[in-house]
Amino acid sequence: MRPIIPLMMLAAALAAAAPSARAASVHAGEWETLTNGGHRKLICQLHDLTFDRPTVTKMFQGRGLKCEIDSFNASGAQISVHEICTTAAGTAAGDTVMTISSEEAYTSHTKGHMISGLPLPNIDISSTAHRIGDCKPGDTASPY
Repeated sequence: MRPIIPLMMLAAALAAAAPSARAASVHAGEWETLTNGGHRKLICQLHDLTFDRPTVTKMFQGRGLKCEIDSFNASGAQISVHEICTTAAGTAAGDTVMTISSEEAYTSHTKGHMISGLPLPNIDISSTAHRIGDCKPGDTASPY
């Protein structure tokens, strides 16, 4: 595995899952996510997803990551998260901002850097996601 992969997985964990007094949410269905690196991913969100702190915390787990949410702020359609994640390469810190433009579209931007372990390059990953319709047979199901 290339050394930058653990940090990219951190950003992808948020991008692949879709996101006031009421937490922002997105509808169930087939979602397409595109990153600034040109990577395209289709995923089936089986149920509506609310971007509250417990859900976002779950989104940062897995794929070789063990993360703690250091801070979580939801204000209207914008969610800001500061995360500390342990990977095989060491410990990384990241700041992620998700902006939910509707229940069928959102953007995500993650900046991260290693704070211990391998001296990997910083990351700066942006993604856009939008619902493209109902789930289809064979779609990869979201774990959230």
